[in-house]
Formats: sequence, C-alpha cells, structure tokens
Amino acid sequence: MELFESDCTEVIFHKHINKGTIGINMLTKKMILYLVLIISVSLLSATDYYVSPNGSDENSGTIGAPFQTIQHAADLMQSGDNCYLRGGTYDEEIQINNLHGTSSDPITFTNYQDEPVILDGTIPITSAWTVHDGNIYKTTIDFDIWQLFEENRMLISARWPNANLGDNSLWNDEEFWGHGGPLDQNGLQYDDPHDGLSLAALNMDLTGAMAVLNVGNWKSWTRVVQNHAVGQDYFNYESVESNGYKDNWPKHRYMLECHLDLLDQPNEWFYDPATGELYVWLEGGVTPSGVDIRGKVQSYAMQIVNSSHVIVDNLGFFGTTLKAESSHNITLQNSQLLYPSYSRRMLGESDDTDITAFINSASEIAGNRITRCEIAYTDGPAIQMKGTDNIIEDNLIHHIDYSCSNYSNNSFSIHTISAPGMTFRRNTVHTTGNASTYRSGSYSEGHPILVELNHFYNCGLMQSDGANIQIGANSRNGSVVRYNWLHDTQKYCIRFDGKFEHGEGGYSTNGLIHHNVTWNTTNLGLRIKGDYHQTYNNSCFSSSYPDIVIRGIGGGMQHANTRNNAATCISGAKFDEDEPIPGINEYNWNGCDSGGLGLQDQLTDPENFDFFPQTGSDLINAGVFIDGITEGIIDGTPDIGAYEHGGENWVPGVTWDVNSDPV
Repeated sequence: MELFESDCTEVIFHKHINKGTIGINMLTKKMILYLVLIISVSLLSATDYYVSPNGSDENSGTIGAPFQTIQHAADLMQSGDNCYLRGGTYDEEIQINNLHGTSSDPITFTNYQDEPVILDGTIPITSAWTVHDGNIYKTTIDFDIWQLFEENRMLISARWPNANLGDNSLWNDEEFWGHGGPLDQNGLQYDDPHDGLSLAALNMDLTGAMAVLNVGNWKSWTRVVQNHAVGQDYFNYESVESNGYKDNWPKHRYMLECHLDLLDQPNEWFYDPATGELYVWLEGGVTPSGVDIRGKVQSYAMQIVNSSHVIVDNLGFFGTTLKAESSHNITLQNSQLLYPSYSRRMLGESDDTDITAFINSASEIAGNRITRCEIAYTDGPAIQMKGTDNIIEDNLIHHIDYSCSNYSNNSFSIHTISAPGMTFRRNTVHTTGNASTYRSGSYSEGHPILVELNHFYNCGLMQSDGANIQIGANSRNGSVVRYNWLHDTQKYCIRFDGKFEHGEGGYSTNGLIHHNVTWNTTNLGLRIKGDYHQTYNNSCFSSSYPDIVIRGIGGGMQHANTRNNAATCISGAKFDEDEPIPGINEYNWNGCDSGGLGLQDQLTDPENFDFFPQTGSDLINAGVFIDGITEGIIDGTPDIGAYEHGGENWVPGVTWDVNSDPV
C-alpha cells in the first residue's frame, strides 16, 4: 500500500507546488491522498471466496482450498466480495442478513467460470420400497415432503379428475376439473357430471381429501373435504369468505387431491404425513428401487433480509427458490428456476405457497431486479414484487400455477400490485393458469408503471375474468403499456381497471396504451375503463367480442383519446358493437364501420407475425401525427395500427435463445 500511495501522490502533486498556491495545493494533496487511501483499502479488502461440494469450512476459502458451504462464505463476506461456486449440487438453506454492498462494489454469488451449479430443494428417497397394491409401491420416510420427482421429472399428486404435466391438461379446468352444479352453496360443493366424469361414480369416500375450489371467478380456495360418502355427488367444506364466493355456479370448478384412493394411474403419488408412508405409481409399473426418486423439503435455498446491493448470478434452482425481504438493489440474473414453488396441500395445509418474492413496503424505493432468468413449472405464482422502482426484464416465464389457489385469494401469475414504478420489459410469458397473468396497479407520484416489449400467449387458462396485462384501478398519471404482443388467450389481453361510477380513486386514469398487437382471444383485445386514457396505434383482431372496448358505461372515458387504432371492431361496450365510443375517437380503422371487414386482411402476413400493412392497405397514410407516438414516419403521414409500412420491425419478448438455458 505504501508504494501505491507514493506513486500516485508523486504523479498528482509534483508539478503544482509553488509559492502562490502552496496552501491550497497542500490541502488538495491531503484530500486526494485521503481518497486514495479509501480506494486502496477498498480494492485490497475485496475478497474472492470459493465454495465446492467437496470442500471444507475449515479451509481458507481459496480456489485451492474452498469452503464446503455457501453459508460459511456468506457469513464472512463484505462489500465488494465475490463468492464463486464450483460445479455441483448444493442443498443448503442460506440465510443472508444485514449484508450490504454498494452500487460500485456489490456482493456477488455466482458460479465459477462455466461450471454448472444447482441449488437443490429436494433430497433422495433411499428407504426400501415394497409393493402396496398392483403397480403402487410404498416406503416409509422420517421427513415431510410436499412434491415428488422421478429423475428430475415432476410426478402428479394423486387427484381427480386425472391430469398430466406433459400434455398441459393440468391447465385445462374445462375438461380436467369437476364442474359445479345448480345446488352449490358456500361450504357445499355439488358435482355436475361431464365428459364421463362423475364424483358419485367414483365409488369412494373422499373425506379428508384436499379440495381446490374455484368458486369466486378470479378467486380460488383450498379446503379439506369435511364430509363425503360413497356414491355422493356432493361434499362439505369450510366456507370461504362470503364477499369472495360467487353464486354463478356454471363457472364453478373444483378438483380433489391428496387422498390415497385417488392414486389410480402412472406418475401419481401420495404421502401421509401422519404415518410417514409414501406411495408412488411409476410409468410401466416399475419398482422405484434403483430409480432416482426425490422429495421437496425446502421452500427457499436463499433468503435475503435487511441487505442491499447483492447479486445472485448464473445459478440453477431446482425445487427451491429465493426470497428477499426489507432489502434493496437485490439482483437475480442469468439463472434458471425449475419447479421453484409448490403448494403444501399434501401436508394438509392450505396457506399461501412460498414463491419467488422480493418484498418491501410499497412506498420504499427498492430497486430490485430479476433479469434474464427462466422461471418454470410452479404451483403458485411465478413472482411477487413489492416496493417502488423494481424491474422484471428479459425473462422466460412459463407453465405457471395449475391450481391458482389461496394466494391471498387473488390470482396473479406475476404479482406486482403493490409496486409503484414497476418496469416489466422484454419478457416472454406463456402457459399460465391464473385469471390475471401480469397484475400491477399501485400509484406513487413520479413512479409510473411501464409494461413494454413483452410477448404473452396461452395465458389465463383457468378461472374466469382477469387479463394478460391488468393495470389496477389505483393506477393513475403515467402508466404506459406499449409494444406488446398478446394472443391465444381466453382472457382480456390488456385491461385498465375501475368503474367511473365508483368515484375518484375507484378507477384508473391517464394511462398510455400504444403499439400493441392482440389476436386470437375468446374475449377482448383491449378493455379500457376509467378516464383520461390515451389509446393509440394498436392493432387488434380475431376476438370473440369487439377487439377494442373503450368503456363509456357509467359516464367513464369521456375525456379519453382514441386515435390511429386498427381493429376488426372498436366499440364502447363488450356486448354491443354499436355502443358509441366515448371521448375523442378519430383516425381509427374500425371493421365494424366497414361492413364487418377483418383487420387481418389489411396486414401482410399475420399468421407469421408480419403485422405491417400490406401494399395498398387502407391503413397506410390514414393516421394523424401524435407527439411522442408517431415517430419514424418515412413517407409523410402516419399509418394506422401498430406498425408503419416500411418502418421498424419491432419484435417483443426475450433477447436470448429460449432453446438454450439462460445459465
């Protein structure tokens, strides 16, 4: 350090010392020397620690003598330190508390070079197996599990109606769930047989099973079956919240699981926590002996509390995930999270599922970030973020939540409802169950919501109501939804919430919705409620109802501005194509006003994602200039719709190859 200081100060001060400025220069010299000392100490104190499954916590933590546990390294780390994990599998539950880096000297946990690292929330089942009945095998374990894997492939909790992961029937509640009947009551579930499925015909007493009940449109609950008997087409359960239950029984759906009698097909399993007995039926009826069978035993591999400027980079999570609480500037990046979250229904519990979460108070500047990750195969939401100015960017999120149950009784795949200033950018999201896929809505002055360049498809497969992008009634002044593709869904694609008749604060205002494309929905493309919203240059087609609804019922949207949109139908109401569009409505191409023409016939090749106006289209040069919206015009006048003829070919979604792991 002495040599470093002498060299630096000699270079800096040699030419400045003279009679007239010696006092100032001496002071300057001391200040700079002090800064150099601080920087030098920082540089020299930053430490690289190494961890290996084959190491020892008695070692020094160097690459030649690595620690064995990540926890031991975390307990020693300070600002600027790095923890390099050698390749292998780690089954720790790491607690990080009061660990603080800085923006220039973060604390980093990452893999070493290209060595693959897995944080594993499962442990092997090594006890002896015996035949229970036919193809069902049994063993006894002395620890609780709530998810089971065969060779890293998830097995299905014993359930009725049967469903599978590989064919996505887990996310099909129309065909693979029970249907409610006209005698349904809160606390009493009847079965309306369909497609050869009948509760009474099961000839089982399912008392004690776990019931997942979608009896509240976008709300579902888990309840224990309190009373049922052989041949009955109904069962009793503890009532759900009266303000959440809906009497519209044709939309009621339910499934039953976690009962030994329901274990009736390959790839199913059951665990009895009272006895420790584990049952499984593998494909082909083979014995589990010698097969890698593993059970989930943890929720979080890493919990970060009261910490800041921590980076978790390039790690794999299997059967476990990460949670950060009361922490800011925490980054999860370049990582793969497979089966990160799963309900504990098999243990008879109905609490919220432990999920990937970054939790702060809504008013706290959090600055947390998830970027370039794959999050896949969850029973429960994919992500929850609370706090201000968080970012979810460039992630692949898929096969999310097949039960949609009990997460605070609201159903969102990506839950950011208490996150003002949220940025949700360049994500690809598909195959989700929840009524709402991405849900935001909190407002804080100067912290608007931004949702841009995302690709949603095959989302909102279960429950009713909801939307792929849903901006809540509390969203005001500046929320922006732009440059997104949304398609092949039974829910609204983009929705701004609130009823004008609820009064100020009960509806969203001043949103900006532009350059989005929606298609192939059995609902609406855009459903814009509230007031003062600006809806520009969207392209929407192939919906079962009007593609764009600017909802004026109740006096809302009288100050809205709707321009340059192209849709097969634009209306002021969902069920009436002729309902007047409130507010300013001009320079739109509305197929309903053109003899029922479809927008797709105006586009170049929409089946192959080419949404530019085709040569000679009515959309070309038919729009109007809008400041900040119609940029990049190449031929004098804006086109109508999301793409300018001959203009930029913007493509949403992740920037990396989804056929390769992000890790």
